[in-house]
Amino acid sequence: MKQHELLWVANSPEWDDVRSVADKVSYKGDTMVVNYSGETEEGGRYAGSFEIALREGVQSVGGEYTVFSPKGSGEKFTQVVIFTLTGQIKSRKDGSHYFTGVWEESGVAQDFRLSPVAMKAGVQITREADSEGDDEDGGSILDGFDIATLPSALQGHLTALRRFETTLGHYRPLVLGVACLAEFDGWFHQLEPIVQAAGQVLERHRAGELEPDEAVAVLRDETSLVLEQCLDAGANLVLAPDDDALGSLATDLLALTENLRMATLREGYGLCAVLLGVAS
Repeated sequence: MKQHELLWVANSPEWDDVRSVADKVSYKGDTMVVNYSGETEEGGRYAGSFEIALREGVQSVGGEYTVFSPKGSGEKFTQVVIFTLTGQIKSRKDGSHYFTGVWEESGVAQDFRLSPVAMKAGVQITREADSEGDDEDGGSILDGFDIATLPSALQGHLTALRRFETTLGHYRPLVLGVACLAEFDGWFHQLEPIVQAAGQVLERHRAGELEPDEAVAVLRDETSLVLEQCLDAGANLVLAPDDDALGSLATDLLALTENLRMATLREGYGLCAVLLGVAS
């Protein structure tokens, strides 16, 4: 019997991806129930479960898992962690299926994948370009920087830029091709050149064209204003569902837009605070 693999993709170059194998997977009607567990970095354990619907389209589910203290630890504890999982089932060229989406907890979003997913006969999933390999666009200009090589004045800027780009990037594939989220797709296109321009400022510093304080000033004066204007527009984007067109997808799509809105507020304005030098 094929194992069901869970993968949480690290949203920071300083972290490692987390892989796990589901303890138990069961199918109840049109629902897949996944029970999973694993070991924490401190030697403790975590265990939880979630359900996904066996259908096409974006879906958003909430859940929680429990973290247990390490065996032999002097302090015994259990901690309940609440998470939101937003994504969709996709098909591969070989006809198999997997679930891909965004796992968000405690203000941190990560790419998440679950495979395989067994679809019921008669349920058709439109195959899209697989997103499990390398990015087709070659990645971000920010990927070329080692934070340790930057002066301390710029290290916080790179960290904030990467976190912002990564977090919002998790949501991008979920809005592509969804007609009622076309405005969100257009908004992402407005964000991309802002992040790329910030990366070019860092590149100019690395090439010796800008001193650290000059690079900080350029980021503050040029990047922060246009970014804040774009964020203000993005924070006000809403989904206006057409009940006849969306049907049962309305609730899931509304959850997706709310998650994206909150990520915009949290990460975007946090980045602005760093660029302006007012972050705590």
